[in-house]
Amino acid sequence: MPPETTPMMQQYLRMKELHPDCILFFRLGDFYEMFNEDAKLVSKELELTLTSRDRGKPEAQRTPMCGVPYHSADAYIARLIAKGYKVAICEQMEDPALAKGLVDRDIIRIITPGTVMTSSMLEEGRNNFICAVYRDSAGTGLCFCDISTGECSVTSFTGPEADEHLYNELGRFTPREAMLSDGAYSDGALVDFLVKRLDCRCENGGEARFRLDAARTAAEKQFSAGLDALPAGDDAALQAVGGLLSYLYETQKTDLSHLSTLTYFTTGQFMELDLTARRNLELTETLRSKEKKGSLLWVLDKTRTAMGHRLIRAWMERPLLSPAAIGRRLGAVGELVGDAIGREELTLTLREITDLERLIGRIVYGTAGGRDLVALANGLGRLPALRERLAGCSSALLASLREELDDLTELRELIGRAIVDEPPFSVREGGFIRAGYHPEVDRLRDIMANGKGLVASIEAREKEKTGIKSLKVGYNKVFGYYIEVSKSYYDQVPDTYIRKQTLTNCERFITQELKELEHEILSAQDRITALEFELFCDLREQAAAQVGRIQRSAAAVAQVDVLSSFAAVAAEQGYCRPEVDLSDAIEITEGRHPVVEKMLKHALFVPNDTHMDNRDDTVAIITGPNMAGKSTYMRQVALIVLMAQMGSFVPARSARIGIVDRVFTRIGASDDLSAGQSTFMVEMTEVAELLKNATAKSLLILDEIGRGTSTYDGMSIARAVLEFCADKKRLGAKTLFATHYHELTALEGQIPGVKNYNIAAKKKKDDILFLRKIVRGGADQSYGIEVAKLAGVPEPVLRRARKILEELEAGVPAAPAPAAAQPEEQVSLLDMGAAQAAARLRGAVKEWMAEYSIPAYNERTFTGLVRHVYVRTNRAGRSLCCLLVNGRGVPREAELVRALRRAEPNLAGIVLGVNEKHNNVILGDSYRTLWGEDFLSDTLCGLTFRLSVPSFYQVNPAQTEVLYGKALEFAGLTGAETVLDLYCGIGTISLVMARKAGMVWGAEVVPQAVDDAIANAQRNHIENARFLCADAGEAARYLEGEGGRPDVVCVDPPRKGLAEDVVDTIADMGPQRVVYVSCDPGTLGRDVKRFAGRGYTLKKAVAVDMFPRTAHVETVARLERS
Repeated sequence: MPPETTPMMQQYLRMKELHPDCILFFRLGDFYEMFNEDAKLVSKELELTLTSRDRGKPEAQRTPMCGVPYHSADAYIARLIAKGYKVAICEQMEDPALAKGLVDRDIIRIITPGTVMTSSMLEEGRNNFICAVYRDSAGTGLCFCDISTGECSVTSFTGPEADEHLYNELGRFTPREAMLSDGAYSDGALVDFLVKRLDCRCENGGEARFRLDAARTAAEKQFSAGLDALPAGDDAALQAVGGLLSYLYETQKTDLSHLSTLTYFTTGQFMELDLTARRNLELTETLRSKEKKGSLLWVLDKTRTAMGHRLIRAWMERPLLSPAAIGRRLGAVGELVGDAIGREELTLTLREITDLERLIGRIVYGTAGGRDLVALANGLGRLPALRERLAGCSSALLASLREELDDLTELRELIGRAIVDEPPFSVREGGFIRAGYHPEVDRLRDIMANGKGLVASIEAREKEKTGIKSLKVGYNKVFGYYIEVSKSYYDQVPDTYIRKQTLTNCERFITQELKELEHEILSAQDRITALEFELFCDLREQAAAQVGRIQRSAAAVAQVDVLSSFAAVAAEQGYCRPEVDLSDAIEITEGRHPVVEKMLKHALFVPNDTHMDNRDDTVAIITGPNMAGKSTYMRQVALIVLMAQMGSFVPARSARIGIVDRVFTRIGASDDLSAGQSTFMVEMTEVAELLKNATAKSLLILDEIGRGTSTYDGMSIARAVLEFCADKKRLGAKTLFATHYHELTALEGQIPGVKNYNIAAKKKKDDILFLRKIVRGGADQSYGIEVAKLAGVPEPVLRRARKILEELEAGVPAAPAPAAAQPEEQVSLLDMGAAQAAARLRGAVKEWMAEYSIPAYNERTFTGLVRHVYVRTNRAGRSLCCLLVNGRGVPREAELVRALRRAEPNLAGIVLGVNEKHNNVILGDSYRTLWGEDFLSDTLCGLTFRLSVPSFYQVNPAQTEVLYGKALEFAGLTGAETVLDLYCGIGTISLVMARKAGMVWGAEVVPQAVDDAIANAQRNHIENARFLCADAGEAARYLEGEGGRPDVVCVDPPRKGLAEDVVDTIADMGPQRVVYVSCDPGTLGRDVKRFAGRGYTLKKAVAVDMFPRTAHVETVARLERS
């Protein structure tokens, strides 16, 4: 039988019916609640406890629910968004205290992966794009938008290459969410590319929202600039814009006027890179770990502003094709390279500029708070200094950017006058309007601050006026303020007094003046809160009106920041200014790989020259052993070309780069198992796309074509591809072709434009030395066994390989080797997922410390800040990170949070622990949550546990279940016993035993652990467990006061075991059994002897191997009273 539907539930169901594809966050008081299937889903995804409002009813009639506090909802919403869900926020539209009947509620916005605005859900250095794709028989329109920054751009494609260009642009922007028309959504390959390759949420938007007439109307109303750049008749582009705007209006339900400029672009404006090239060249993240460190972005990104972080990524992914535009950037970089002092001053100024783009976005959107307005004013306040730093620049680009820097003096001064320097987080609670800005705010504050003084002045005045010396003004909740007069003075009471209450010895009166003052005092807080919010909204609107000016300034700051970053790297690494022209030449003298060079801390990078053109040096066949540096060299050439065309100096002595329209790569081999494709199929697919789309102006990087099939098949394919690339009539593109098919070196002299090169190496007996130098001619041998030795292949395998090689070279079939005995299987001690998460987080902290010069703690001198990085990971793979510091806080908290969140995608929370004691204890005395949650949830023995930082928890969950099972067995519980669990921690053993006991008391001296234990009992719906913050003696006295004594005592002490007085306290309580869980057999033996002296005999003991491959075990012992 379904549960009866209350009016509130009916309201919920109506909202849910309107948004069936969303998780509905339904505001109830101080919580957002979810019901029914939403509750079950969120409970599972966020590891929240699933409860019910009607637990007294049969299970079939209960309504499942779970909730999160409204003030911390952002952290929970962020996790759901990261998993690809949509969240609809249903807010209370009136004050529940004033509502007559059911509180009015409505959906105020729908949060999706592509429409996130909250700063904690966004990555500072990366845009968060949503896109719309419209497709019909005439062509394809593609529109991108980042509503957090206000960027909006559109393009369209027609013809047979439309899909290739579409995929490349999607790969460049990497949207988080895509809205597709029916025609686009029906293309299974497109949806697969978005979902599987880009991890993008896709939705079928239908055809109605893409209608041409509605699209034109919406675009004309939304955009004040850029719409006229759309070519006449490009309906697909316009329809993509209209479809995206329709979706944004439907989900955001607020002002989007910061989306004011539409940028139209075509495929010929930028170098086009497909997703394969972006990943193989590791432009923004590494292939294996997906981290920034080790990528080209890691080398070049010395930007100091959030806008700069985003722009340098955009420039990297769309290098220019115009030598003139490239020259403007290079000229600016060159000027900054030559002025070290000016560049440093520029960097220091840029560091203080806030994220103007996203701040004005939130202001227009309506979610900005007082802190956002102050941050905007502070950021704008640094622009005059930036203009001054650029005043003497002769570069045309820097001069024009200087003119774009508008600091909006009037707005800055207005915000400075209106809002305090450090406003509170919420604008709904007042306290942020500066004194002197508004007279009514000042008056109300005076009333609040001096109300008692005003009452006292009325009392003094009335005493003097009436002559009643005993007159006094009082207050109670029933009558409010009143004047009290004793009975002996009744005859002196003025006629203006109104009698309110008669008591035995006195009368109480009110006056009109007193009632008015009472109203002033009691309503002052509500009135000032409302007035401050009204003033704030007015300020926000005035700031929002300047959106265009602020966005132009932000764009200029971003460009200055990126140019300054290029200059800083060039000066530090010794880069040169490349000559970029429209020739077909690539001439590089002493070129270096920018990433590998930086990674080599204690060795010099061996530079190499490159000479390529479309005549005699079109194709370079590169041979040589594995690990010699062929792939590094080829990537190096490609990266130098990309860097030059994005406007950066390059790692070389000199470089001349003829404009390259596209870079194609075929590097490495990996099975695409999700698509059911083998290594060879992946390779051939990439080669096919490359040969179909390359032009004579392209640069091709081909590494070991044909190695995924038989030797002759592979060699035949490799040669055919090479011939096609070299043939001027068919392709004639500049190509670097690495191969182990030495037979291909014979093509030099047979095919025009083909030249042989190899990586020099020297062999000495069975060893090999790589010289890393590119030299003319083909390699004389492959050195395969020598490379295997360098890679660490075991010596028996190498000896066998040499034997087989000798037999094959002699033409004798190799006999099989005798079978070897099977070695014992090794057991892994560490959970690799947890270890890797800890390593990533530790590395992120070290980089953060290095970047911002934050010192490590020195235990000898007691100086420095950072003491430890403490990481806890649960079975589900989520981690909690705590930074232990010698102080109350750390500088650059926001940057620390961003660094840790980037390093570990499965991070549940970041906590700051304070330990200012002069000792080597790891954990601190107090904790503060910097981001997310301050606890993890984990499962053990079928129970769910909350783990905060100070809480003890076993590190080997599988064996812990064995350990606790033995403890439960030794306790011998029948369901009626009272159990006392000393050293209970977060209640793990207590709650395991509670399922078999009558009552369990847990005692622990760490307050946070006791809080966790209480929460764990509640979340597991265990009602026969109680927890005390107490030692053994206090627990014994408490139990005795409650009229009970334990039947079983369980102890799980630290390595030092039990103090002698604890043994005595336990014995004095007289339990039938003592279950002792020990991590040190030595102290266990000592304590068993002490128990024996108090009448307890050891009956059983069993060891549990908690730490495989070590000498340490845990022991469970059972002692019984004699």
